[in-house]
Amino acid sequence: MIKVRLVCVFIFLFLGRVFLVQAEIKDDSLTSILKNKDAAVKKRELILYLRYAFGDMPQKDLPQAKAQITQLLQSNHEPDSEGIILFIDGICQYRIPDYTAAQNTFLQAIEKANQNDDHYLLYACFTHLAFIQNLNGNEIEAISDFRAAKKEATIVNDAYLQIVIDVNLSDIYYRNKMFNNALFYLNEAQSLIASNQVTVQRMKNSVNYNMAEVYYQQKNFDSVKKYNRILHEAKGGSVGLYTFQRRTDYYLDMLRKKYPEVISAIATLRKDTTYHFDIIDENCLADAYFQSGQLDSAKSVVHRLIDNSRDKNHAELNLYLYKLLGDIEDQKGNPNGAAIAYKMALLQSVTQLKQLINVGSISSQISIDQVQNSYALRTETFKRERLWLIFIISVAVLLIIFGGLLYYNVHRKKYYEKLLFESKKNEIAFINSHEVRRHASNLMGIMQMINQGENKYENFVESEQYLQSELKNLDNAIKNISHKLNS
Repeated sequence: MIKVRLVCVFIFLFLGRVFLVQAEIKDDSLTSILKNKDAAVKKRELILYLRYAFGDMPQKDLPQAKAQITQLLQSNHEPDSEGIILFIDGICQYRIPDYTAAQNTFLQAIEKANQNDDHYLLYACFTHLAFIQNLNGNEIEAISDFRAAKKEATIVNDAYLQIVIDVNLSDIYYRNKMFNNALFYLNEAQSLIASNQVTVQRMKNSVNYNMAEVYYQQKNFDSVKKYNRILHEAKGGSVGLYTFQRRTDYYLDMLRKKYPEVISAIATLRKDTTYHFDIIDENCLADAYFQSGQLDSAKSVVHRLIDNSRDKNHAELNLYLYKLLGDIEDQKGNPNGAAIAYKMALLQSVTQLKQLINVGSISSQISIDQVQNSYALRTETFKRERLWLIFIISVAVLLIIFGGLLYYNVHRKKYYEKLLFESKKNEIAFINSHEVRRHASNLMGIMQMINQGENKYENFVESEQYLQSELKNLDNAIKNISHKLNS
């Protein structure tokens, strides 16, 4: 099942020593941040604090909070106040949501941030632009924006921000079923957590859950079981943890093929207010219905998902849904419906293929950026080079598998056509030898009997009905051969 993991990504942006506060503007907290003598720390804490506050407060409170922040920034003579206010405007427009206006506002904020070399503001703006592109299904633009954000995170050498980008990039590869690449970025995130001694449990929980997601798609039961256990043993970091635990619980049942249990679990979770029910669960429900033979229920869920306007632009999700719908119609004995669904799946696969080609192109540019930064971050060089090696090998393997499957299908088709031809030939030969010749022999015998008699006319009259019967049988045998040849 394909999923959109932006919720997990947002969690990362809120991490930090001073950001675990309520989603509201506090003058004391902001004043303390603005008076920090370390300019880099001040910029980082200010941007993340504002993102957290404006990202989660009720929409009705946004205008008042914006006015409050504007006054505070101006009274403290913050040098990049214009860019920060534009950033806040972009978040507010994003919350409405008005993605077009938000995108234009973030671009204006980027222009101001460039003038003041505010790398944290640049990072935040590029990341939000990527979120917008991701929601709109523009994966190429999203990767480009993540690439720009990655540069800013590398410049400030901030492990938290680099982890956010790694998770987002892994998500793009995940949605396009490039699981090895997704695992690479998640492993890199885990490496950053370990090497920088990151202790924030919410970050660890999110990375571990994403690992479980990838392994679930790979049908790797042992790995899913491992991360399910890790999530159940997690201490603290409760945001989303309950959802992660319950979802990976029924993932294990799915892999065990306990489909009735999965259907029951999802039905219970739908009513659970503590659980964050998402499109991921709907996909799993549709699959469980299909696997358990409840085709009408599966079809109903699939149609509901296809009609979901939120994911209209995600070809990878629509490909899965139309493929599943085709399988459902095929099992229901509806070849026309199956053909239509498979045709739609084919169209989505073409769109996804184009996306993958462009993803590879943009990814190459990211690789160049990584090499350019290798002198400053030598420990990251080999990991990044290995990523592209894995990517190339993955593509090569996919091409080899595709070519092999194509050759195999052509070869098997010719083989079965030959078997069919031999079968028809043997069948026609049998009809010829046992039917046509038998009736012809009978006719010859009757004619011989007529000719050998003293009164040929009387013999002919007596044998006429037998002649007509054998001629009719001979005609039927010949028609049968003609039918076999034309079929």
